[in-house]
Amino acid sequence: MANFERHLEVAAIVGGAVSTALLRAGIVSPGGAAVLWAASCVGGVLPDIDLGTSLATKNIFVGLGVIAALAVATGWSGPNIFEIWAACVVAYLGVRYVLKSGLNRVVEHRGVVHSVLCGVLMWFIVTSVLSLIDFGSIYAWVTGSFVFLGFLLHLILDEVYSVDIVGFRVKKSFGSALKLVDRRERWVSVMMAAATIVFFFLAPWPGPFVSFIVDYHTYYAIWEGFM
Repeated sequence: MANFERHLEVAAIVGGAVSTALLRAGIVSPGGAAVLWAASCVGGVLPDIDLGTSLATKNIFVGLGVIAALAVATGWSGPNIFEIWAACVVAYLGVRYVLKSGLNRVVEHRGVVHSVLCGVLMWFIVTSVLSLIDFGSIYAWVTGSFVFLGFLLHLILDEVYSVDIVGFRVKKSFGSALKLVDRRERWVSVMMAAATIVFFFLAPWPGPFVSFIVDYHTYYAIWEGFM
């Protein structure tokens, strides 16, 4: 299994390369590219939120708590500043302590969180939340897809580290990192699948995002940006 720093490095490199390509093509602004790069970095460490009491997990939930507070501060339209501050504190504490404690009780490491299904759920959650704080439909979907990109890179990297090329052997952890769903935690997987469907319908209609992805003009603009 790759360590925390390696996961963050790979997600930062790949996410940075793709986001700067979009920036160079004029598809996103410098600020937008920075958000996409940060999204890939967050996705790159999300599969380790099930590590329990480790320092890496604490740091991840601190970061997620800060992101939740910023999202509330951006999207909250309370009548006064004190209500906005209170909402930010509740969002931070809810993610930092309540969500972390609940997650540690439900899942085990390299279980349901280490699945493509969980990555898709994170994608849809991020897209849904961003759409509520005045992100455009396409931009919300693209940002969520960068989270999914970092998440998927994490799973692939852990699977690669399960193969010892030098020693010509496969470690016992092989097959536990990159999987569509976790069959051991079936009920949790079923609930996660249900949540994925719910957040898909809470997210904005993906039609414009799909058109953006399949439109050859998008890739032509990226190619022109490097010429």
